[in-house]
Amino acid sequence: MRVEWVVAFPPVAPRADHPVTYVTDVEGQWARLHSFLDDNPHASLQGGSLVVAPGATLVFGGDAIDRGPHGRRIVRLPLEAKRRQPDQLV
Repeated sequence: MRVEWVVAFPPVAPRADHPVTYVTDVEGQWARLHSFLDDNPHASLQGGSLVVAPGATLVFGGDAIDRGPHGRRIVRLPLEAKRRQPDQLV
C-alpha cells in the first residue's frame, strides 16, 4: 500500500519577521487550549474567538477531540479563525 501526503498549504518557515506558533494534542480539554493561548504573543482568545496576531501564523496540529468534553468548542475556534484569517492559520 502506498500512502501519499497532500499538502494544502505551502510550508511556513519561521523567520524573525514571521513568527510561527504551533498547538496540538488539546484532546477536547478547554483548559489545555486556554493554557497555550494565555500570554501567547502570537495567538489569543479575544471575545471568545481565536485571533492570530498580525504577521504570525498558527499551526493547529490536530488531536483536537479525544478525551475532554469540549471537542466541538475547540474545533469551532480554528475553523472560524481560518475563515477570518485564511493566510494565518494552517
